[in-house]
This record gives sequence, structure tokens and C-alpha cells, in this order.
Amino acid sequence: MNESGSQRLMIKNGSLPINFITSFLTSVKATNSQIKFDSLRLVDDEGAFNGLSFVLNKIYLERALENRSIKGLFISPLLLKDMNELDRNIAFLLSDSPMEDFYELHNYLYTKTNFYGKKILKDPVIPKSCNVSPSAIIKNGVIMGENCVIKERCIIKSGTIMGDDVVIKEGAIIGAEITEMKMIRGKNISIKHDSNVIINDEVEIGINSIVSRGILGQSTIIGKGTRVNDQVFVSHRCQIGKNSFIASGVNLSGSSIIGDNVWIGPGAVISNGIKIEDGADITIGSVVVDKVSAGEKVTGNFAIPHMNFMLNWMRSKKNRKPSN
Repeated sequence: MNESGSQRLMIKNGSLPINFITSFLTSVKATNSQIKFDSLRLVDDEGAFNGLSFVLNKIYLERALENRSIKGLFISPLLLKDMNELDRNIAFLLSDSPMEDFYELHNYLYTKTNFYGKKILKDPVIPKSCNVSPSAIIKNGVIMGENCVIKERCIIKSGTIMGDDVVIKEGAIIGAEITEMKMIRGKNISIKHDSNVIINDEVEIGINSIVSRGILGQSTIIGKGTRVNDQVFVSHRCQIGKNSFIASGVNLSGSSIIGDNVWIGPGAVISNGIKIEDGADITIGSVVVDKVSAGEKVTGNFAIPHMNFMLNWMRSKKNRKPSN
């Protein structure tokens, strides 16, 4: 892997040429050297014009090819060989380790170049109408709206943007860079978080809760009027809608999408990338590993429709033999 000063100067905010990638990752070969990438993305992400991603199997390859915003893919030669016809509008970067190369490139771009923007952190913006405890820690680069309340021992980290009337209760950490580990070249490497946390108006975040900043160009977002109770973990890239309620002890894994007016009961776990649509009800202690439709109520580990769970539970109770 090369790292010359002239190559580093080539990398500007949102402009990544393929010849830089193949110079940095010398084992990678490209099928198209004309495309410049504006972002690194996961295969289902939208919004980029020329996004670069990676695939490990046919299922994700098909999803990537359907996503018009993906213009480049790290892909193994064996997987590419199975394609009947190459898409000439996509650059395939041939790699024996597509995921490793993708994240190694991401970390390098974040730490050594201006691809993700210049990291100039200005003094925090805290309007006079805000009430901030003297024991709270507010880092540079934080922006608060009017009438925010930050209670004792909170840590608000760089890249956090708040609307008006936001309440952050005791000991909460907003904008944390959680430990996202990937095995790269035989070592566990922590993946850098390049995006923000956006907390909209009238949100309340409870005691000792943690909200992670976003990664790969997608912020973590909490919608207007949502309540996040005590000791909740909101992982990177989660998108929470308006007026939802997240009860104590909930764990929202990375890239979860929670709609408007959703209820998530105490101790529930939402697996990564799961979508929970508007008005859904996740009952206490549920482990959700599949999409939950609008208005649906689910229960259990793994969570199923609530009435199905209750019928199964009643049958089990009826058939249970008393213990001696």
C-alpha cells in the first residue's frame, strides 16, 4: 500500500478517483478507471450519485446492481465471473478481500485525506436560552437549538446537531464513536465514524443512554417529539421517526429504521438493518430480527405477531406438567 504526498493531495471532499484506490490497495484491479466516487456506502444506501460499496455474495450483488446510486463495487473475481454480462456503468474493483479493502480504504480516507471534509471544529453553538449543567461536557463542533436542557454529567460530542427544546438527562452520551470492529489483515480494526447525530425538536433522551454518531455518510437521526428512555443504546446510522417511544434498556442495532409513533417496550433488541414501520408495537423483551409492518404488534424471542405468541404460550402453559 502506497502513500505518497502527491496522491494524498489528489483526494478532495467527495472526489475519489479509481487510480488512487488501485495505488493505495495495490492488489486491487479495476475494470473501469473513468469513474470518480463521491461517497463510500453500503449496498442499500441511496442518495449518492457515485457511491462505492462492496459485495460478498450474489444476494447483495443483485441489490447493489439495482441501486442506481452505486457506481463502484469491491468484488471477488470468482463472484464477478458468475455474472453473464458486466454493467459498463459500474466500476468493479477486483479484490480477494472486498470487505477488508473497503473498510481499510474508508479508515485511510477519514484519517489521512479531506475526502470526508476538513475536520475544523468550531466552538460549540449554545444559545443563551439553553440550560447546561456545569458538569456537562460539550465538545467543539456541537450545535444546539433554543431552550435545550443538558443535565449533569452528560457528554455531547463533536458532530451533534440539536433542534429546539431538546432535553438530555443525566449521564447520557451523545455522538459516541462506538466500537465497530472489522477483521482486517488478521487484526481487529476499529472503523472510523465520519457522520453526525441529528436530534430534532422536542426530543428527550434519558439517563445514561448512548447515541452513536453515524458512519459511511449516514447520520444517526432522532425525529421530533420522540422519547428515548433511560439506559437505551442507539447504534450508528439508526433512523428514528417522530413521536416514538423507546423504553428503558432497549438496544437498537446499527442502521435500524424506526417509523413514526412506534412503541418499543423495555429491554427489546432490534437487530441491525431492521425496519419497523409507523405505529408498530414491540412488546417487552422482544428480539426483532425481521421487518415489522405498520400497526403490527410483535412479541417474543425471536419476535412473532403478538396473538400468535400468546396462543403458543397458552398451549405451552396448558401442557406443562407440574413439578414435584
